[in-house]
Amino acid sequence: SLLDAFPSLEPTMLLDIARHELRPIDLRKLDSKLREKADDSGSASSFLSRDSSSKDYPFLSTLFAPLNLYFRVLIHFAFSGGKADVVTALSTGFLLYMDHLNDLNLCYEWYAVLQYHMEFHAHRRREMVNGKYDGWGDRTMI
Repeated sequence: SLLDAFPSLEPTMLLDIARHELRPIDLRKLDSKLREKADDSGSASSFLSRDSSSKDYPFLSTLFAPLNLYFRVLIHFAFSGGKADVVTALSTGFLLYMDHLNDLNLCYEWYAVLQYHMEFHAHRRREMVNGKYDGWGDRTMI
């Protein structure tokens, strides 16, 4: 089950991901390092209510862990539902998208790449709500 596969995530978070309700700016909620930082400062509620920014993700490498976890949940959910085509689209799309982000990061300022990611992810989220999962691997889409 999703709960067994991802014990560190709250059931509501798993449902938000599976239903495509987790907004791109909320990826930080999947980042254990950022959650620990919020816990250390004693301001978890302000952490959960503010938007992601380049402060949360100062480098591409800091976005990898929460984005990886996000895709792992999506893929696990699709696999448990017997949707091999969705598993393939998400798995391939994730790898292509990470490669694309890396290429963009080599050519542009990180802040611009982060903004691009937030917008690209928002578009893909709307597509996934409608059952379309192959947009992640398409570099021409935004």
